[in-house]
Amino acid sequence: MSDATLALADLAAKLAVVAPVRAGRAALETTSADLPVITIWSTEDRHADDQGYGYAMQFTRAVTIESKQSATATYHDALDTVLTAIRRALREDMMSGSPLSGYATALRQNAARFFAPADGSEIAVVQVTLEFDYLERFV
Repeated sequence: MSDATLALADLAAKLAVVAPVRAGRAALETTSADLPVITIWSTEDRHADDQGYGYAMQFTRAVTIESKQSATATYHDALDTVLTAIRRALREDMMSGSPLSGYATALRQNAARFFAPADGSEIAVVQVTLEFDYLERFV
């Protein structure tokens, strides 16, 4: 198993304190899920800028964390609350020199986006984009 796969599994475990987490194929279907629910999926993988590791190549994985919430009259406050909870669950890893149980060499939050409920929908969404650097060992 690659360090990227192990880092994603650790990310899901850390976010499970916020809400149930779905990843992989399970992240594709959330219409039957009880809310709130968090999904995680990878969006990009590229060579990292820093290649200072002699025994391995470093790559950067971009992921999206999406939290779906029931849209009440105070849905915007609920989205702020879940964003804070996600950041709190990852705070130590963001500051650590060995994030995601050591399977990553760095962890960065890029942005958060908020989506109001669509017409006729009862779901509000916050998406958080993260990047983590990891080593690919070819030995």
